[in-house]
Amino acid sequence: MEALRQSGRLYDAGVMLARQRREGHCGPVVLAAARALGRAPSLGPALRADLLSVAVRCAAAALDASVVDDLMALDGETRALPDLGRNLKVVLFTTELAVREQRWDVLSRLSKQPDFVGRFRGEDEGAAATARLIEAAAAVLAGEPAPRDAPGDGARDAPCGAPLAGDRAALCAEIQRLRPGALPEPQRRQAAREALTNLLAAARGQAR
Repeated sequence: MEALRQSGRLYDAGVMLARQRREGHCGPVVLAAARALGRAPSLGPALRADLLSVAVRCAAAALDASVVDDLMALDGETRALPDLGRNLKVVLFTTELAVREQRWDVLSRLSKQPDFVGRFRGEDEGAAATARLIEAAAAVLAGEPAPRDAPGDGARDAPCGAPLAGDRAALCAEIQRLRPGALPEPQRRQAAREALTNLLAAARGQAR
């Protein structure tokens, strides 16, 4: 793989690393190559996403600055793919890491990625409500102001417009509990943590 990189055959090196690597085969060379190739402009977003996924799997045990950068880059690449289902999985995976480590700064950074809620509008209103809940919880736990739409936009509230049923209704009820003033601040922070825990548990259940 390194020989392919050195000879300029980046696509072949990327395919070998992303799709022919033995599961669990990590190390400094693999990690460095995955990060570099995952940001190579000459490779398409799908392959870059595969490579960044390798980097994240190899290094996610420590949620350091480099891993956070990898996760944000992976969000960007999967956001560019036609199927946003993969992007939602990245969003949920990043959220789970942030909750596990109580890294509310990471969750806040994720929620501020471009079009975080709006990217799912018209594709999957349940996913849009999921993103809206993560965004709301991130603001509460990071001690930041509640996110707002630009005047006349309303994209953030749209996933919780009528009619509501099932999972989306439950998500929107959680979002309402996190609005400023809905609860005393300590209870609001606790509600945000519980909302994320419940969201992730439900996502794991659906993945089985």
